[in-house]
Amino acid sequence: MYGTVHMGAERHEVERQTDEETEREHVEQEVARRCQERRAKRQYVIQELVQTEKDYIASLSLIYETFLGPNATKVYLSEPCTYSC
Repeated sequence: MYGTVHMGAERHEVERQTDEETEREHVEQEVARRCQERRAKRQYVIQELVQTEKDYIASLSLIYETFLGPNATKVYLSEPCTYSC
């Protein structure tokens, strides 16, 4: 009788450990999935920021070349500016 009770307790302990390991694995997988999602979002934001900065520099370069550079287009006003600049 004591041997049967002891075997049942051991089996229960093994099942409990297996359940805990399964739960731990599930939690680890969920944490890894969420980390991957956050990493992907950060990468997207970084790429957007870099592209925006490249576009900004290209726009500044165009402005410089058009209005300030050595080959700048000369803009002549037909009438003098009468408003306060």
